[in-house]
Amino acid sequence: DDPDGNFIFAATSAGGTARVWQMEPLGGDLAQSAILRGHDSYVRGIAFAPDGETLVSSGEDGTVRFWGTGSIEITSNPTLIDDPNVSDEADESWKITAVGFSPDGRFVAAGDDQGNVWLWSPGDPSFTRRIIGQHRDDEAKRTGVTTLAFDPTTGRLASGGMDGAVHLWDPLKEPAEAAINPPLAVGALPIRSLTWAPDGTMLAAGGCELAGPCKLDSGYIAVWTMAKEGPFLVTDTSLVRCDTGSSSGQGSESVNADPLCGNKGVASLAFGPAGLPILASGHADG
Repeated sequence: DDPDGNFIFAATSAGGTARVWQMEPLGGDLAQSAILRGHDSYVRGIAFAPDGETLVSSGEDGTVRFWGTGSIEITSNPTLIDDPNVSDEADESWKITAVGFSPDGRFVAAGDDQGNVWLWSPGDPSFTRRIIGQHRDDEAKRTGVTTLAFDPTTGRLASGGMDGAVHLWDPLKEPAEAAINPPLAVGALPIRSLTWAPDGTMLAAGGCELAGPCKLDSGYIAVWTMAKEGPFLVTDTSLVRCDTGSSSGQGSESVNADPLCGNKGVASLAFGPAGLPILASGHADG
């Protein structure tokens, strides 16, 4: 929300821009969007800082850009306040495919199409930008990070990739020790979206088999229940497959897959607010 209580939305585009909209609460009008210009290619990721004062975007031009949302108005474009090139330590052709803020705003994480998970702290010059882990499936020759999500309660990071795995990372530890437990796997299907429940007790992943667009009826949704205390352990797992309409899992009741799957693969997921047990899904069929 902005200081006036309006909702602010942001979305990426294939034309090198991102757009921001404002909407008044309680079903108010959706205001004309501001346009964020600066990326030279497809904008693949976007996220707000927890305080709402900064917006971060990532693109196929190999950069992550920061925007001051205080200057987002209908009549003017936002101010570009920083432009670090995440791939300056490697091949400049790397595409930055995902980006996100930690819940305390200290860290920014980014993923690239080579499978690297990057971490840095924009407000701390002493924190060296680093690679904390990788997604790679050498046998299937698939790499690339597709989605990132910070646990809103602990600040731990989940990353999903083309390799069909969800990795968990502790951003407070050195790269050699950042991995938390073995990765969570959903098979060979690429992961398109990750989301945490507001209380951090559940992590959901969605995706589909990619053949350009999602293959028809290839989608899935996986949900892991996490222990609230002690080690970061999975206590329950549910998997819904859209091709069969079936569900399976440890200690899980049968789930009707139709409302979750749509007609094509799962492109996005979001949990409802705290205290409201809702999981919403968006699909490649629109």
